[in-house]
Amino acid sequence: MEEELPNSERKLRICRTHNQHEQEVIDNIKNYIQDRGGGYSSWCISIAGEPHDIVLHARVGRSLFWMYQETASPQIARAVVDHLVSTVGVDGGAGKQGSDNTGSVVYIYKKAHGSHD
Repeated sequence: MEEELPNSERKLRICRTHNQHEQEVIDNIKNYIQDRGGGYSSWCISIAGEPHDIVLHARVGRSLFWMYQETASPQIARAVVDHLVSTVGVDGGAGKQGSDNTGSVVYIYKKAHGSHD
């Protein structure tokens, strides 16, 4: 039988879980970029509501390399995007055109050579 946790302890565990999940998504995306090459600035990042929405994005369809990562919430998706844009220089962001700020799917794609997406 599971022990009942006080409300403050439950919130702390949820917060840790979200932070761990956020870091895991960040690490997965950074590893994908590093494995495929190019500087971080040669990649674009954005948010979609659903995975199938990503293929409708014209620039993703032209890219040889792209991936998506589902997150637990729109807040985590925005935090992941903000972190990668501000700390390692991935292009894009939660406020950019085509980004769904209510979505929880983070996606990246390698920009076409010479592109300034």
